[in-house]
Amino acid sequence: MIFQYSIVGFEWIIGLGLSFGLAFIFNYLTKNNLRTFFIFFFIFNGFMVWAELLPSWTIVISLIVLVIIMYTSRKGD
Repeated sequence: MIFQYSIVGFEWIIGLGLSFGLAFIFNYLTKNNLRTFFIFFFIFNGFMVWAELLPSWTIVISLIVLVIIMYTSRKGD
């Protein structure tokens, strides 16, 4: 009875959790700023899309957010 539950349909929660968690850990171990967090999030989002835990449109959205953050941080320099 306990092991009859399925995670079908909820793998995106696992994928987002792993992406955010790994990006947070790697960000904490390196530069610890917002730009590097989104770079690591984009990288790990690609791995989660490749592992089919996330749909492919999430990598497009994270790329758009990453480009916006990179543009605003460059414009401020």
